[in-house]
Amino acid sequence: MKIKSVFTTFTLKALLIISCITVSFSGFTKCDAQSIVGKWKVVSVKMFLNAGGATEHQLQAQDIYEFEFKPDHTYVVTLGPESTTTGTWSVSGNQLTMIAPAEQRAGLKGRISTFSITGNKMIRTEVAEPPYNKMQSKTEFTSTRM
Repeated sequence: MKIKSVFTTFTLKALLIISCITVSFSGFTKCDAQSIVGKWKVVSVKMFLNAGGATEHQLQAQDIYEFEFKPDHTYVVTLGPESTTTGTWSVSGNQLTMIAPAEQRAGLKGRISTFSITGNKMIRTEVAEPPYNKMQSKTEFTSTRM
């Protein structure tokens, strides 16, 4: 008496071919978005004033102004050798939201900015909404990945 197999030779070959095709196409996945995670050194800050006009400040090599966006969605901003600020961050599309613990306790929504990353350069534009700053309309930060 011969036992009939559920899988015929044809079925096994078809499964093997489908598996190979699936694995090969998974290599074509393309992701153009670059992660904000990492350390960024601010190289210039441009402030757009409500009174009109803009003022740009190029930072010198010895100036320490860095943003570090950690994978656990916390951030550290370093402003000089002894000044740091921390908080949490989130990204939705090209919008970055940064919120410090004091802002959370006060019920504020945090600072929302749009950003774009090209190579190792990030440009982040933060619109100044009350209560953050009443003298300027927005600030543009240009940073390089460290």
